[in-house]
Amino acid sequence: MGKKMFVLIVFLMSISLIGIIAVQMYWINNAVESKKEQFKNDVQKSLGSVSERINEKERSLFDKKFEGIIENAVLANEAQIKSLFFKK
Repeated sequence: MGKKMFVLIVFLMSISLIGIIAVQMYWINNAVESKKEQFKNDVQKSLGSVSERINEKERSLFDKKFEGIIENAVLANEAQIKSLFFKK
């Protein structure tokens, strides 16, 4: 009877250990997926921020060029204004 009890205890401990390992694997996989999603969101947020800064800078440069043409409106002709709009 002692040997059967020993085998039963070893079997139950093995099942428990397999269950614990399965739960840990699930948690680790879930954590990795969460980190991947967080990284993806951070990258998209960063790219959006960079895109906004580039747009603001380009808009500022365009406005400065356009202001220069308007200030010299006497010298600016229609071709220069069209050229500015079609290039940008």
